[in-house]
Amino acid sequence: MLEIASYHDVFVLPTRYEGVPVALLEAMSVGLAPVVSHIESGVTEILTEGHTGLMPPMGDIAAFADAIAALDADRGTLEAISTAASQYVASEHDLRKRTDAYQALFARYRDLKRPRSPEAALPYGSRLDRPWIPNAAVRTVRTVIRRAKGKPV
Repeated sequence: MLEIASYHDVFVLPTRYEGVPVALLEAMSVGLAPVVSHIESGVTEILTEGHTGLMPPMGDIAAFADAIAALDADRGTLEAISTAASQYVASEHDLRKRTDAYQALFARYRDLKRPRSPEAALPYGSRLDRPWIPNAAVRTVRTVIRRAKGKPV
């Protein structure tokens, strides 16, 4: 990523559906100025329009082109967005802080775990997934079923 990013100034993500795009965070971490579709998702929680990135309307190709051209024409704004984006990722998505937060969450597992009622039990597997059926018999039956359906074994 670093080698590719060193040849570019802008990260463009014209998307329609995203949660929290990891590619966006990675691009921001190496100083690329993001131009990402304005969609109601994690993108709007990450980017602040004009500060940590630009968010043209979803599907508006001309607005994307205009945003990229504006950054090219105004190198000061490009550098400011690049710096702000990189600082945002360093402060809000620092690996050490996230690791500490996950470890704290896992340490609270017993406090957070709620017992599941028997009615809510989710059925997993098939009739073949029983501890008393030998694995060799299960493999044989599944192989026969796959061959009957014409699937590769």
